[in-house]
Amino acid sequence: MKWFLILIILFLTSCTPNLEDEKIIYENFINELKSTPINQVNEDMPFTINVYFEQIIDNEIVYRVIIDEPKMVIKNIKAIAIHNYKTNNIYPTVGIFEEPLHLDPNYINLEDNYVGGVVLVGYIPFIGSINDFSDAVKVLVEYQDQNNIIHKVVSVHYN
Repeated sequence: MKWFLILIILFLTSCTPNLEDEKIIYENFINELKSTPINQVNEDMPFTINVYFEQIIDNEIVYRVIIDEPKMVIKNIKAIAIHNYKTNNIYPTVGIFEEPLHLDPNYINLEDNYVGGVVLVGYIPFIGSINDFSDAVKVLVEYQDQNNIIHKVVSVHYN
């Protein structure tokens, strides 16, 4: 009976995603964004990235990052958006802790993770009016093109 339980535990742990690997990817993306100089951001991307800032409550700014309007098929999207304010929250991501998404200008199929756009939502602790808020949100997107070549692009958006 003891061996049977050990076999079940080994089977279950081998079938679950490795959270440590996902954390390493998350931390690597953050470090890469923090170390990327502003003058090395990408201007030419196969999709658009827009960032919107909003103040819904008095002590918090909400930012939404929208990745859409693909110019070609992009697969296995992993993305993160970070800011410069100290926070206890995790940064918003897609494709790191869950299945990656795909963008295709001519195809949407949610069952296959082909979506019309990707939205990341994050929160920045801030006391004051949004008119006094000044920060940049850096976005890193990693994806594969039609030839399965991996690309990374960095974008910076200011309020």
